[in-house]
Amino acid sequence: MSEPKSNANESQSEEKKAIALDVHQNIARKFLQGTAQTLIRWMPMGGSGWVLLSFAKEQEWLMALLMFPVMITSVVWAAYTKSVLERLAEIYQERGRRDVDALMTLQERLDRAIKWQFAGTEDKYLRCQGNECRNYRTEGYNPESFIPQLRDVFVPLELSDGFIRSEKGRRLPLHPGFQGEKMGEKELKRLEKMQEEGVSIWYLLANAKKIPAYCRLAVLAWGGYGKTTLLRNITYTYSCHKHRAYNAPKLLPVLIYLRKWQKAIARDKPNLSSLVEAYHIPNLPQGKDLKLPPNWAKNLLKRGKMLVMIDGFDEVRSEWRKAISEWIEEQLREYPQMFFILTSRPTAYDESCAVKGQLSSLFVKPFSEEQRARFVEKWYLYQERCRRGDRNTPDVQHIARENAADLLAQIDKRQQVADLTKNPLLLTMIANLHRSYPNKELPKYRTELYYDICKLQLRDRPRSKRIEILLPFEQFRRVLQGIALGMRKQNQTRISLADLEGRLQDRLSFLDLENPVTVKDLLVQIEQVSELMVWRDEDYEFAHLSFQNYFAAMEVKDTDNEALLLHHLAESGWRETIQLYTSLVKPSPMIRALCDLNTPEAIDLAYVCWQESSRKIESELKEEIQRLRYQWLEEYLQNGEWKKADEETYRVMLQTVGKKMGKQYLSVSDIHNFPCEDLRIINQLWLDYSNNRFGFSVQKNIWLSVGGRPGEEYNYELYEKYAQKVKWYDEKGDYVGSEKIIFRGDAPEGHLPFDAVCMRWSLGLSMGEYKVLFSRAETCNL
Repeated sequence: MSEPKSNANESQSEEKKAIALDVHQNIARKFLQGTAQTLIRWMPMGGSGWVLLSFAKEQEWLMALLMFPVMITSVVWAAYTKSVLERLAEIYQERGRRDVDALMTLQERLDRAIKWQFAGTEDKYLRCQGNECRNYRTEGYNPESFIPQLRDVFVPLELSDGFIRSEKGRRLPLHPGFQGEKMGEKELKRLEKMQEEGVSIWYLLANAKKIPAYCRLAVLAWGGYGKTTLLRNITYTYSCHKHRAYNAPKLLPVLIYLRKWQKAIARDKPNLSSLVEAYHIPNLPQGKDLKLPPNWAKNLLKRGKMLVMIDGFDEVRSEWRKAISEWIEEQLREYPQMFFILTSRPTAYDESCAVKGQLSSLFVKPFSEEQRARFVEKWYLYQERCRRGDRNTPDVQHIARENAADLLAQIDKRQQVADLTKNPLLLTMIANLHRSYPNKELPKYRTELYYDICKLQLRDRPRSKRIEILLPFEQFRRVLQGIALGMRKQNQTRISLADLEGRLQDRLSFLDLENPVTVKDLLVQIEQVSELMVWRDEDYEFAHLSFQNYFAAMEVKDTDNEALLLHHLAESGWRETIQLYTSLVKPSPMIRALCDLNTPEAIDLAYVCWQESSRKIESELKEEIQRLRYQWLEEYLQNGEWKKADEETYRVMLQTVGKKMGKQYLSVSDIHNFPCEDLRIINQLWLDYSNNRFGFSVQKNIWLSVGGRPGEEYNYELYEKYAQKVKWYDEKGDYVGSEKIIFRGDAPEGHLPFDAVCMRWSLGLSMGEYKVLFSRAETCNL
């Protein structure tokens, strides 16, 4: 017991010594402070006092008397400085504490910043985000074939560059910053090629700092054209640091799927930085393990170091679109420096997106023949490699080339199938069909393609895997048809689990089954075996909207309920269902009903149904469709409404090649293949109502008169002569633009049509693509 007592005594002794030392230090500090203050207070008094005594001693009374006020002032100074010094000591003691605290806080922040810098947060995030985008995932279709990595099969998409405008909003015939007369032959060739082939997303990103319009983009396309795949490729490229190859700015990509987070955004309304950190990142592969610095996303967004990509505005529920549109607008306002891309189908974007005026919109261009060939070759090589232990040997490459060549040859023989392959999703489906049925010819029409896909998913593939399907193929198909039509009637693209189970029960009750089937078991096979319906965010939906519309069209056909479609002819949501239905039956009655409506939308749909139908229609009906298609153009020309006629010319030309007014543009391929019959009709109408003053043939002849030849290489001087001849250049030699075009009957010869020719035809006619137009005019004997 003595040892602990000894230790306690020693400890108490040490404490007493420390207390005594502290007391002595305080006494010494106060003594020094008091001495310093006393010297400051009484130093003037000491000096003046000694001088006063010296004068008195020498009996210099006058000087002594004069020094007396000085000594009194010194006494006052001593009294005054006592309070001042005490107060200054208090103030600066507190300020010193605060300064030291601030210095320590700054040091802690620097320590944290250095810690996070060395922690490699950005690289860790890129790995998480990149892993989520590694595979080539076809939205809405999950075939049994090997799933390739994105880098193995991705073919860069081309975007229409029709959005490019001046600061005043005027469409530009050239890309901003380019002036033809100042460009050399090499630059002109490069720009001509760019306008012919379309703009790359990487070109836009690389030039975004120079051209602010490129910083905020809307990428628009119909289903299956690769909008999501495009964003996944951007994300994966950045995650691998390969953006440098495109001279794109260093950015952190954030890919947000609205279909996944729409409920959270509409309900919780999180700030974008909170959505990234609290919702998005934890749901990435290994994202939950990622530790972020304070305000990480917010700081990057504020500094313009993030590329935020929001996918699928059209997939947002209709009741939430307004709220989410306003949320996007708020985030753009809060983070004006961030790079931003939104994807959507055109209709939803045009009807519901509040920020469309703040974004530069582009359309995804359909796959060209070259892109189609590249994809098929890459896709088959990957499939054959995976079948053979990932060998990339000459024999494997030979097999892949043979299979790809066979598929491409079959596509080339079937025009409707070739048209389908312009859509990457449909091309993937066709490739899988070709691989699944190697000795079978491809279908010729879209409805046949969908039927074969259903048969593959619901019968042949399960059979090859020895999976017992609960329903025969035809009954299974009828179940899905009933669900699809019911959803179409309710204008739904999603259905809750409870509603789906109820509808499945109703469909099963009408089937004559040998063995009872439960709704639960059937739902499992619909989702996991057929893969034609998928579970997304608490609801079910068809794997692709086209499947839903196909099944709905099939149900209308099987139930002989064409009256239902006639009731919904004017509704845009039924357009594809009507289109698919017409290709399944004799098309004439439906086309006549559309012609009777006689609206631009109905006539356009009638024309599409005629073009896509696998069955012939009467020649009288064809003539009626063509007459109705051009009735508005003829009316405008007859009334001398030249500007409206100019706009209608372009609208009907776009509609002829299956494109949408306002967002899409005629490509070089569109011009090469434009139907001669339609080109002649348009040209003749302009000739008839302008006394042979306006029309494509008039413009072609003027081009020839200044030395042009159809199909020749681009010559800027020749183009300049032509533009001056038809008065598209003013007296100063400047391009006039649409604002100064003369929409009158006395306009210069060849001055019109303008909008369809100069400004919109691939935006390339003013850059040397007149050779394409006039070559086509020559071919069609205009």
